[in-house]
Amino acid sequence: MEPSNKACDTCYRAKLKCVGREAPPCARCVANGTECTFDGRRKSKITQVEERVVALETALEGMRAHMGVMERQIDAMGNKSTEPTPAVHQLATYTPLASAASAPPTHPAIHHLTHHLSQDPSHHSSHHSSNHSSHSSHPPVPGRKRSRPRDSSSSEVDEDPLNDIARGAPLERMLDRRTSSPCIKHMRLTIEPSRADPSSDADDPVVAGLVTPAHGQALLDAFYAHCHTPIPVFDPATDTWDGLRRSPFALTAAIMVGAMFAREPALQARLQAHAEKLAKETLFAGDGVEVVQGLVVLTAWGGGWRTGGHQLRLAMEMGLYRCLPHLVRTDMGAGKGDAALEIERPLVVGARVWLAVCKAEYEMAFNQGRPLLIGEESSVALGRRLLDHPLSTREDSRLVAACELLAGRQRSHLAWSGTPAVSLETAAFEIAADNAFFDAWHADWMAYYDSVGVPKGHFLRDLLHSGKNHSILLVNSRLLSGIGARADVESLAPERRTALLRSVQAASALVRMATGDTAYRDYFLSMNSMTHVAMAFAARLLIRFAGLVPDAVDLRQTGRDIEALAGVLKRGPGGGPLAAQIQDVLRRARRRRVLPPRSRVPSPSLARAEPTPESQTHSEILVDRAEGFDFGDFAFPADLFGGFSDDDATNIFQWLGGNGTDWVSPI
Repeated sequence: MEPSNKACDTCYRAKLKCVGREAPPCARCVANGTECTFDGRRKSKITQVEERVVALETALEGMRAHMGVMERQIDAMGNKSTEPTPAVHQLATYTPLASAASAPPTHPAIHHLTHHLSQDPSHHSSHHSSNHSSHSSHPPVPGRKRSRPRDSSSSEVDEDPLNDIARGAPLERMLDRRTSSPCIKHMRLTIEPSRADPSSDADDPVVAGLVTPAHGQALLDAFYAHCHTPIPVFDPATDTWDGLRRSPFALTAAIMVGAMFAREPALQARLQAHAEKLAKETLFAGDGVEVVQGLVVLTAWGGGWRTGGHQLRLAMEMGLYRCLPHLVRTDMGAGKGDAALEIERPLVVGARVWLAVCKAEYEMAFNQGRPLLIGEESSVALGRRLLDHPLSTREDSRLVAACELLAGRQRSHLAWSGTPAVSLETAAFEIAADNAFFDAWHADWMAYYDSVGVPKGHFLRDLLHSGKNHSILLVNSRLLSGIGARADVESLAPERRTALLRSVQAASALVRMATGDTAYRDYFLSMNSMTHVAMAFAARLLIRFAGLVPDAVDLRQTGRDIEALAGVLKRGPGGGPLAAQIQDVLRRARRRRVLPPRSRVPSPSLARAEPTPESQTHSEILVDRAEGFDFGDFAFPADLFGGFSDDDATNIFQWLGGNGTDWVSPI
């Protein structure tokens, strides 16, 4: 055995000094009776790491080679197409059809397009150049999963357990989703058989035997003519009867509302049951923008809190919140031809639907006193830019205006929903700023409608009036806490007195709108039932104001207006209970002389500063003659609203006997 200047294998592994290595065997091997050898590994840790890196690089090169082969195969398949589409928007096309002679297309899922648009720029550039050179813009084969190639010559280092951890890293998961997620699976240029031929879809309302094509067309026309403008989630020019048959759920929801307006309660109930059944199926399988459109309609006219929550989550999952910012970055279709604009249509649809979802979320949070789930949404601030797009509709202004108004109420909602709530002194100052915002918002949008030629008295203008007055009423009524009698009114601070008078004016204007000779009255019955609840709330609050500040209320006209409102509600679908409730409150108010009895005598003039014995109003004379009733005590107005305390004064659901499962549409 040759002498060595290194420790023997036994001493090396034991990390002990090798004594006698110059003349092996060493002393330890002799003592232990083991063979003294010098042929073990002597590689450093740095050398081991370098070898591991080399092995990993070899594996990556193999993966890159396999991916190159797959990309060439996909490009070869795309070359078979004879009708190329622009590569930038290759993942979604939209070709609306308006006749039954051709099959309705599958509406592209907006989140597919936004997912493509948000990919890595380097991926865009390389993929675009590849497609441009081959004159093809078809997407990868749907459903093809990305394989992880393995070089057969690679060492066992490729199977290190850390590889499994790496596969769960964010980058790896993004790569997997790019090719194997349901988004890619449904990115297709061909139409599914069940949607290409509606007669093969058992969920289609015609196939299900709920309506005939002619009857369904009539119900959809009624929906667009009378019910669509307040929540315009569709484009009537493209979402026709034939076009909407691509989505049985959205179509069923729309004609359900049409049946409600057409006074067909039995059919409406069957359609609503069918729509709710389809909505349940979307909980785990919904992936199209039509699903969100159907949920918006179902939430407004037949659903509530839970349906609204589902539509918000689904819209976020689809990435609809990205549509409007992307349109703004691409200059809102300026200078683009018809073909390029059609490619942007899915983004316009997505932006429209997202604003409708935001509107519903604001309303549900405000009216039920619950947290706002969307926060400060950037699409609301960019909403007016949507109106600049050539594919936008005039009704889109309704969604933009409503979202702006509701976003302006967010501060008040957060202030009063906190613990503890803000003081009345602080609230009075902030509500004054809110009132200024409401006035400026109203004037701004009225000027906009002047500029685009919307005529005076149009329903869109009336929606501005009702939105402003509802907001003033709901926000200013928060300052009325603690007011229990006329004496309390006399001692109010100027800011709170102003809030009280503005609330009176807003409530009077709302009741007059629902019964007066305006376009709003014609559309009022076709709006959702929660709008009727909000109007009943204004009527009952107006009766309370009549007891507090009779000089600020035209008592006789108020009685007539509230009586007319009850009659209007009685004619509406499901408005009977509300009408009966208002009539009962009105009878008690007249019996207790808060409002004068029915009469055709004109109302007295209110244009006087101080009441005198010669100019006493009829209501004051009635109060003086009331027997055994202390009108200065606010016990009667409190009794009108079920005896709730002033802390509950702004709880709409307690005032109106609701159970909290529905929500009020305030505008």
